[in-house]
Amino acid sequence: MNPLDVLTDIKTRWNSTYYAWKRVLELHNSMRILSTDLLLKSDQVSQKEGEKLEWLCLNPDEKM
Repeated sequence: MNPLDVLTDIKTRWNSTYYAWKRVLELHNSMRILSTDLLLKSDQVSQKEGEKLEWLCLNPDEKM
């Protein structure tokens, strides 16, 4: 499996927003799994990173 890069919005490319959101949706489940795994670790560094990643994940209303 090839890793996917996060795509960013570029003002001069009208379709870059579409591609960026499409990639967010593709990565969402993996981000959720990783954040849960990090939150369950015993060390504080992993838990802190899990909290950051959890904050970046879309909530159910945003994902619709």
